[in-house]
Amino acid sequence: GNQTSYQGTFSLCVNDREDLTGLPRTPSVTDIEDDCGYITLTRGTPLAGEEWYWQGTDSLGVSTSNSNIDYQPQTADRYYIRSRYTSSGTWGASLPIDVQFGGIANSTPTLSVSDYGYDNTLLERGTPATGETWYWQGTNANGTDESNASSTYEVTETGTYYLRSKSNTSSCWSPSVSVTLTAEAPVVTVSSITESTTTISWTATANATNYEISRSLSMAGDYTVISTVSGSTLEYTDTGLANNTNYYYRVQSLVGTQKSLGSVAVSLRTFNGNQELEHQPQYNGNISAIR
Repeated sequence: GNQTSYQGTFSLCVNDREDLTGLPRTPSVTDIEDDCGYITLTRGTPLAGEEWYWQGTDSLGVSTSNSNIDYQPQTADRYYIRSRYTSSGTWGASLPIDVQFGGIANSTPTLSVSDYGYDNTLLERGTPATGETWYWQGTNANGTDESNASSTYEVTETGTYYLRSKSNTSSCWSPSVSVTLTAEAPVVTVSSITESTTTISWTATANATNYEISRSLSMAGDYTVISTVSGSTLEYTDTGLANNTNYYYRVQSLVGTQKSLGSVAVSLRTFNGNQELEHQPQYNGNISAIR
């Protein structure tokens, strides 16, 4: 029959003879290329006095708008090409071509921020469709790294991070999806200490809407949020502290719903009852990174 079929691979059954009834001959399709889901149909060469026109999915179409050599269908379906005599306008039979998209990873990956931690931000992906694997690509939008298909991905810096899907039956990749993390951690210092209070301050960060202050009794211990202040506030006074006690502070900036990593922790020790209570010059304490 005069039909071209495409089912992952393709086969052609083409009538190359001029129709003996006087109608234009049935067109031929000489190649079908599958470039990771982008299908290109390539027609043959019409005889003198004929033009061949792509008719989309209309078997009886009479459109003369597309006589290009190549045609790119957008969905899986049966497509047609017809021949027409240039002088008389007589149409011949149409050639059907069945097209299926089997090469590309069909689903678009999904990802979200699972947790804003002090030491890392945790990204989490959704569940891949059957026959696909989703790979984290770091900050490379066009990456093809297959080393990390974990359900979560830890981030320790601001930037845009990407996830891509790959078909398990071909080398075809989907477009990437991404999340951009813009909130930056401030730099914190200790401004003053007494036996029961301390004031800490920090550098302003770009686009911060709020700052969240956390405190702990040990450098690597559990930090508890003790206050959230506006983005225009750059210091905080903590009161009611025990004297002669070590405290540790970290600050995170918030940009809308995003939260930065925790600042490098600053440590201090409140005065004991015998020390003179007076405002101290800027005091950095024992500053050390714990991430």
